[in-house]
Amino acid sequence: MNNLDNILNLYQPVSLEEMSDVSFLRRKDVKYIFHTHKLIPLLHSLHNHYRILTIEDNQAFRYHTLYLDTPDLKFYHDHHNGVRNRFKIRYRNYMETNETYLEIKEKNNKEQTDKKRTKVDHLFDVLPPEDIHFILRYLQIDTSTLKPTLRTHFTRITFVNTENKERITLDTNLGFEGYSKKTEFPFLVVCEQKLDKSVSSSYFASLLKSCNIYSSSFSKYCFGMVLLNPSVKSNRFKDKLLSINKLSNDPGIYNIAG
Repeated sequence: MNNLDNILNLYQPVSLEEMSDVSFLRRKDVKYIFHTHKLIPLLHSLHNHYRILTIEDNQAFRYHTLYLDTPDLKFYHDHHNGVRNRFKIRYRNYMETNETYLEIKEKNNKEQTDKKRTKVDHLFDVLPPEDIHFILRYLQIDTSTLKPTLRTHFTRITFVNTENKERITLDTNLGFEGYSKKTEFPFLVVCEQKLDKSVSSSYFASLLKSCNIYSSSFSKYCFGMVLLNPSVKSNRFKDKLLSINKLSNDPGIYNIAG
C-alpha cells in the first residue's frame, strides 16, 4: 500500500462534473471482496482503461455512513431472508467535500439497484420533517420508528471506464461502530462494479477473474450488524464471515460480537 499514491498518479483524472454520464442511480451492482495485497497489482493493470475521480488533487475520499432501521430491524432481516424489493435507508457524508445526503437504496427482483437521494445539512439521529417527507415519497413506513443502528467509515477510490458506462469503486480502511462496539478491517478491499444495464462485458471483470477474484454478495450494513449485534439472526451470512476470516488469517473475526 506504500506505493498507492505513485500508482494512482498513472491514471488520467476525471472530474465530478465529467462523471455525470456514469452517476446513474439505477444500475446493476456487482461486488467483490479481496485482500489488500491484491490491490496494487490490480491497479497496475487498469490505468490504460479507466480514469480516476480527482477533486482538488485528491483521489481517495473518506465516507461516513449512518444506517437507520426499525426496532425489529426490518431492513436487516429482509436482506438476511432474501426478500426481493428490499430497502436500506442511510445518511452518507462525503467528508472531503462536506456534503451529506439522505439515501433510499432499493434492490429489486431483477437484482438491479435503484437509489433515491436528497441533499441534507448533516447526519441526523432524529429525522427532521423534510427528511420524513422525502422517505414517505418512496416508502410506506412509520418513520417515527426509524432509529440509528450502525455507523460505517471507509476510504473510497472511484474509477470510470473510458469506453462505456461503468464505474468502479474500491473501498479500504473499513470500520464499523454500533451497539457500544467498534471494529476495523484494514486488510479488506470491498469493490463494487456499477454498470448501466446496457453494458454486457467489462475489462475489469475479466481482469479480476484472471486474478482469481470472483463476484460475491456483500453488504456493509449486514456485515457490520452481524459483527456488532450478537442478537441478530446471521445464518445466511456465516459463510461470508468465514471467508473473510480466511482472508485475514484471523479465526477470531467471526466471534467479534460475542
